[in-house]
Amino acid sequence: MRLREAAAGDIDAIAEFTQDTFAWGDYVSGAFSSWLGTPNSQLLVAVDDDDRAVGLARARMLSDHEVWLHAARVHPEHRGQGIAGALNRALMDWGGRQGGQVVRLLIEDWNEAAQRQVAKEGYRAVSQWNLAHRQIGPGDPNPRRNGGRRVPGPERLQRAASAEAEPAYLAWAAGELHRRARGLFGRGWSWRRLVIDDLVDSAQDGAFLHCPSGWVLTAEGPDERLDIEWFMATPDDFSRLVRATLDHALTAGAAGLRFFVPAIDALDDALVRIGCELERAALWERALNP
Repeated sequence: MRLREAAAGDIDAIAEFTQDTFAWGDYVSGAFSSWLGTPNSQLLVAVDDDDRAVGLARARMLSDHEVWLHAARVHPEHRGQGIAGALNRALMDWGGRQGGQVVRLLIEDWNEAAQRQVAKEGYRAVSQWNLAHRQIGPGDPNPRRNGGRRVPGPERLQRAASAEAEPAYLAWAAGELHRRARGLFGRGWSWRRLVIDDLVDSAQDGAFLHCPSGWVLTAEGPDERLDIEWFMATPDDFSRLVRATLDHALTAGAAGLRFFVPAIDALDDALVRIGCELERAALWERALNP
């Protein structure tokens, strides 16, 4: 097998083996064209003797020193030949040349084959995450009407001012959520270190919200979904902040809600109580040699 940079002409071959990766399908073929030539990223394919793509993977620089790997796919007929490992190593080399000091990736708990593969490359699982999600349909009551099947929570999320960024960050940095997250947060299905400026910038965009129980960082997900990229409350307040977040999504007319949060039993319970399904995944990490 040979590795090279991906090209527009690879799309048909990529689409052929990336349609049924997950139960819901796959996102790779739809995003492939937009990835070509994206700054601060590298998209590689593995090709056979006919120069036909049989594998791919992508790396992005999320900061000056953090590299994110994702979209690793190998054609079913070519698995077990070391293609995934070769792509991984090539992208780590690329990240090191960009100044990266650490590389990370996310693997669902059910994907034992991928876990074994990255463990061979020197990665270790450093934190457990819940990708909790809930659909919001016409039958969900609007909390402003105080009717329907669900009683709204006692608190309402509102826009937080930029001045709240520092106290929110310091409260998080001193607590269990920070320890479980290892200081990371998930933005656009990629994880990196949270810095205070992330909260400041989000406050200016109206995406940093608060209520008496805590703070959340929101983003517009696909298909009118509301994503919760960062969540800060004490364990005693998990349930109130989760309920306030659901009420906010309902009031905003979101079609769904997804939380990217560290796996903590009390938080898991709060998410299940509002009807979320939990999908567990591990964040894997390894240092890059200077």
